[in-house]
Amino acid sequence: AIQSDRLLTIASSGTLSMVVDLDYTGLNNDRFALAGTEKYLAGRIKLQAEQENVELRDLALRFVTNTGATTYAALDATIDSINLYSNPSMADNTLLGTADFAATTTLEDVNYTVVDGTDSYLFVGLRLNSVGTESDGTAVVSTSFKFKVDGAGHDVVGASSNDDITPTVTQTLTNDITVVPVKITNVASTFSSGNLIGGNQNIFSFTVTADAGRNTDADGDVLSAHLTRMKLQLSTDVGDG
Repeated sequence: AIQSDRLLTIASSGTLSMVVDLDYTGLNNDRFALAGTEKYLAGRIKLQAEQENVELRDLALRFVTNTGATTYAALDATIDSINLYSNPSMADNTLLGTADFAATTTLEDVNYTVVDGTDSYLFVGLRLNSVGTESDGTAVVSTSFKFKVDGAGHDVVGASSNDDITPTVTQTLTNDITVVPVKITNVASTFSSGNLIGGNQNIFSFTVTADAGRNTDADGDVLSAHLTRMKLQLSTDVGDG
């Protein structure tokens, strides 16, 4: 008989956890998205693999409407496609997968390797239809939604074991995203120095910059923003005494 003191260790299959990451700068508040935007960064997904590298082949996202006024038909008319990137730059060479919009959208053949013990991130970009006379001018103004990693519909395997893996999904939703036809991008003010004098006097001026992108009215004219309210805060360096 042949004896061996060799000890064999059989490793278990890997695990994968996925969640929408709300801590990423710029994505941690409710936001407005300009209709007609080709690449709108809508969310970041955090992935963590344990025990082995894990290959994410298919990823499923679930879209949710925010208000009764937003229907899935409005979402379908407004969101053209969902794109998954490995970098927030959303450069073409970082594109991992793309799919037409659906309430549950599955991005197939992503084939992204999540490294064991290292936090990984994927970025969701949306192509939004425009408002007005453009060929894709079907977007519905004030469409409001959020999305999450769906609880099912993923294809995940262990890179070493080749075992199928059911990921652990925390179904955290993104913050609200509302689609608008015009977006104010900057407000700047200019204050002149000097002492106040009697009578009428201009003490400061401000400029407002708005972006309508490709959005137009029914006649094909570029849309403009109507400023109805602006909040000002004035202070003085003169004491009460």
